[in-house]
Amino acid sequence: MTKRFVIFLFSFLCFSCSLFDKRPREKTLIALMNFDVTTFDPIKSNDNVASSILCEIYEGLLKFDENLKPVLALAESMEVKRGIEYTFKIKKNVHFHDGSPLTAKDVKFSLERAISSDVVGYLFNSIDPTSFRIIDDYTIRFFLKAPSASILMTLCHTAAFIVSEKVGKVKGTGKNTLDLEPIGTGPFKFVSASEGVVELERFDNYYGDAPYFQFMQFKTDTRIPERIKDLENGKADVIFNVNLPETQRCYKSNALRLYSVQGFGVEYLGMNMKHPPLDDIRVRRAIAKGIDIDLINKVTSNGLYESATAPYAPGLPYSIANKRKATKRDVEGAKKLLFHAGYREGITLRLVVAEGFERSEMASKIKEQLSRIGVNVEMEVLEWNNFVTTLQNGEADLFQLGWIPDTLDPDSALRPCFYSANDAKNGNYVGCSDKILDSLLDEGIATLDETKRKEIYETAQERILELVPAIFLYVDKLILAMPRHYEGVVMNPLGYHFLAYVKPIFLPTE
Repeated sequence: MTKRFVIFLFSFLCFSCSLFDKRPREKTLIALMNFDVTTFDPIKSNDNVASSILCEIYEGLLKFDENLKPVLALAESMEVKRGIEYTFKIKKNVHFHDGSPLTAKDVKFSLERAISSDVVGYLFNSIDPTSFRIIDDYTIRFFLKAPSASILMTLCHTAAFIVSEKVGKVKGTGKNTLDLEPIGTGPFKFVSASEGVVELERFDNYYGDAPYFQFMQFKTDTRIPERIKDLENGKADVIFNVNLPETQRCYKSNALRLYSVQGFGVEYLGMNMKHPPLDDIRVRRAIAKGIDIDLINKVTSNGLYESATAPYAPGLPYSIANKRKATKRDVEGAKKLLFHAGYREGITLRLVVAEGFERSEMASKIKEQLSRIGVNVEMEVLEWNNFVTTLQNGEADLFQLGWIPDTLDPDSALRPCFYSANDAKNGNYVGCSDKILDSLLDEGIATLDETKRKEIYETAQERILELVPAIFLYVDKLILAMPRHYEGVVMNPLGYHFLAYVKPIFLPTE
């Protein structure tokens, strides 16, 4: 009997200690999350936790393949003319979870909703909302306002998931039915949601391959030391967003396996360019010179995180990250910049950071290093919702945040954070306003030629580094933990992961 098979039998026996009386443990995949889901409507959410559940329930016309290229999903074929005319033929014999067939009307309804969304509508602003034409039950056509190099990536976004027109038009008590009872075409269907627990069930009329597990449960669990114990004891199967202490424990366990992927998110120290003295570029450059990024990452993450060298991650198109090295600390140079800016007695700045051990540790190191150049940092740790409100109101001088682009197109990595037309409520928390950068971003989104786009986005990244609206700290590494005898997880560098086809490597014998 192999060691892995012994581990499987141990976990299988633990299945009898079910946390859920209604769902047989041996037929249920349990995933632990660190945040609650507030809505199941694809156009009302843009966070990784919700997306990890929605991608089991819904599907889009397109999806990412293993190389993160857009490929057909619910669409059977796609035709593009003149860079602005898009015609999709939809797969036949696809049904929603309520048994109704998928048609072009559902696609039209879903994309029109996405365009009008207050949360994600900006992703779809290249589509002419009046241009949708239903050719027949399984064919739809629409036009773009102008050629857009990012449209195919956008159609892979969770906000472009196809919902049932019939269900989506029904109103409940102040909320759309989709908020509370999502109905899609994916391999799992929604069963119930209570505080901290979401239950799904395998959709047996799914047109694709059938999942191994009959049920899937997502539990909100922030008990950092206990989550790993639950995984080892067979009380859970997956942990999302594994942190540094959990990672170190998993390395020591023979029963567990870590799955990781280099993410597309970049952690950064943002500087409010509208707040004096940060409206002076010399002060921003001084702060950049006062921080040793490599040292901070080495100390706080034990080398787990890769230091950021550019405004967005190296895995995204046209990133200049691999052409650069992390900025070296220059204490004397930083002091001289502050001196010439007129701040001979030093300055005091408010730094806000969201709750979390790792971010607090990093912020403390930043505070310590900046004290050496005459910058007194008053650090404040805030609960997440208060933290976001503080950023949106433009109240902080400095803040530490991670930005994950909505799509794999570089426009999505730069425009929300640094485009002048966006305010703090739309991601531009640093208050960046630069005509040169705006012009580059406008040109980049409208350019289809790959060589020209590369040149534009490389120049845009250099311009951001020149303006110093932020100090880019590290590139995300997304880590997920599972028992060693499981396989089949599909990790996404955008931060949400597909669990539908997770299964045990060895099955129990009768």
